Amino acid sequence: MTTSTRTKFTLPKINLNGTSAQSLFDEYIDAQDAIRKAINILQACTCHGRDFQCNPVGDYNQAQFERADILAKLEDGLDYCQAWIDNANEAMES
Repeated sequence: MTTSTRTKFTLPKINLNGTSAQSLFDEYIDAQDAIRKAINILQACTCHGRDFQCNPVGDYNQAQFERADILAKLEDGLDYCQAWIDNANEAMES
């Protein structure tokens, strides 16, 4: 595996002895779709201050921070999938 200068992810040099570029492309498209769905569902989930009224002060703010952190990690997952998609697409074009 090599690290591309264009991405922060380690990507394979696609070759005849490995997984086909088309298979990788399709798999990471599917993964990206699933992550997008997870993001949309999580964003629609309730995280409201009224649910924290019996908690210690600051818990609601902490919950909002944790939610934003998880959503950011899912966005990172989208970037990861896109890097693999781009890598596979380049191999299919050459």
